[in-house]
Amino acid sequence: MVLEPQRPIVIEVWLKKEKDTPLIFEFECSDHGFDPPFPAVFEPTTEWKKYTFETTPTREYDSEIVGQVKWKVSGEGSLFIDNLRVYHKDRPFMQAPTEVVETLRNSGLHAIRLHGFV
Repeated sequence: MVLEPQRPIVIEVWLKKEKDTPLIFEFECSDHGFDPPFPAVFEPTTEWKKYTFETTPTREYDSEIVGQVKWKVSGEGSLFIDNLRVYHKDRPFMQAPTEVVETLRNSGLHAIRLHGFV
């Protein structure tokens, strides 16, 4: 996924902790300059709940080092994590851009396996 300046992204994850003990889940990624800044900090409960963090890269990532995504869990007990997703806010998760769909439809390609409908 390419993080473009001024194009908002959404991070969502389902979390649940096993016991009612102090536990924190943090999500962080390489510095593009984000608004709001990272880390995204979630304090899960003992019930499944979807947590969402929206942010916007404010500049292009110009490091020669590959960007990183980091998760950090701190506290006591077990944490259950499901369906962590990162996607551009202006396009539903896993939806291919219109120009890609049209190119594939017009390509004459016999078969292709994708995760989304084309």
